Amino acid sequence: MGDRDEFYLRPILCVRDVSASAEYFCEKLGFERSWQSPDDEPIIAQVGRNGLDLILDSKSSIPRARTPSVLSMSLHDADALGTLYEEFSSRGAATNGPPCEVPWQQGVFQFEVQDLDGNILVFWGDKPR
Repeated sequence: MGDRDEFYLRPILCVRDVSASAEYFCEKLGFERSWQSPDDEPIIAQVGRNGLDLILDSKSSIPRARTPSVLSMSLHDADALGTLYEEFSSRGAATNGPPCEVPWQQGVFQFEVQDLDGNILVFWGDKPR
């Protein structure tokens, strides 16, 4: 396979309203819409930000989870956690508050963002400055 990654991972988040969810991810979290089904009321779409692509699904034939999803993301630039939190907060994203230290590893901090359907994105990094 050479230098090419074997898989391209795109988590699927189950949402009630694809248009509203895509708008939230774009406006509040700085994602960009990559594509969506060609309907007045789309049933599936993809949004992306810096290599993280998510599929937002409401009524496609993809299997559906019964509970909200949780995605955990460690930042490549661990020092960027505070900056990312500030960006999301200034955009009006639903966060759980500023980054806080995790109880199981000293020096590791996290914060969470919730989407319109209760799906949670957890971001990890170093202590914000």
